[in-house]
This record gives sequence, structure tokens and C-alpha cells, in this order.
Amino acid sequence: MNLGSLPINKTTSRKVPVINDGRAALELKFDLMKNLPGYDLFHERIQNCPLINQKNSKMDRTQASITEIKRSNTLDETLQMEPNLSQVLEIEPTESIVLQPGKIVNIVVKYKPIHRMHPFVVKVAFQTNSTIQPLFILRGSCIGAEFHLNRTYVPFGIVVQGCLSEAKIVLLNTGDIGTRLVP
Repeated sequence: MNLGSLPINKTTSRKVPVINDGRAALELKFDLMKNLPGYDLFHERIQNCPLINQKNSKMDRTQASITEIKRSNTLDETLQMEPNLSQVLEIEPTESIVLQPGKIVNIVVKYKPIHRMHPFVVKVAFQTNSTIQPLFILRGSCIGAEFHLNRTYVPFGIVVQGCLSEAKIVLLNTGDIGTRLVP
């Protein structure tokens, strides 16, 4: 689900209906996958990964380590690079709910960026008992102007009293949109 590229302090929300097609009631908790309790146990299971042996083209089964699994999962690594997404994303209902058979609950995702953000991709999931299941992927970003100087310091060297030393600095807009500066 694409939340779009919003300017700072603008809000967007999306509804996602979830239906219980089963015969029993389910206790569900909705949140970003990494925020669900028990996510570490879910994510850090050791898995068998098939590798193809180039020499004789036979399928080889090798056990992958936990760190290799984490490094290969690019969607989850994207979340780690961003500042805390729970500050700008709100998923309702926030508490656990009991979804009766044949009933529908609407998950409401609200996105209100408070600073410029690079594009992000994050998974939303539900948890029932000890099972975590991804539901959908959120994509979004926050556009805005971002200013930096071309130098971190301005060296003037040795200046004799009564003399003048000049240095140029440049203000750079590394953001997504242009802006007008008043001299």
C-alpha cells in the first residue's frame, strides 16, 4: 500500500478490511512487524536454504546462520535505517481484539511525517497466539527542503589585526523540493 510522498505535517490515512473466514474466534494484535512481541523469535529461526552447486547442478541444502538471514532480508534492513517509524505511523486498533467468525475489522493506517524522510518500506502484520503473519507492505516518504553548508568549518588562517580575510560558503538544498530564500 503506497502512502505517497507527503509534505511535512500533512496526514493521510488508509483503511484495510480484514475478515475472519474461519470457524473460531481469533485474538489479533496488529502492528508493524518489528514491533510485535515475539518478532525476534519469528525472525531469527534457523532455516534451510537451497544452494545450487555450479559444478554438478545438484541441489545442496546448507543451514544458514541467523546473521545471514538478517542481512539478506532487505525490507527489514530498510526499517533499521529510518528513524523510529512508530513516531509517524499509527495503526488502529492499537490493542488486541477478538475477531469473531465471519466478522470484519478495519485496520486504519495513519501517516503524519514530522521531518523529511527518505522512502521507506515496512511490513504490517498480525499476531495471534505465537504466530506472526505479514498482511501488507507500506511504502511512503516525506518530501521537503533540507539545507546544508558545503563545509563543516570555515578556516581563516592567521589574520593580522586591521586586515581582512574572506571565505566563501555555499548553502545547498539537498531536499526534494525547491524553496525561495529572501536575501
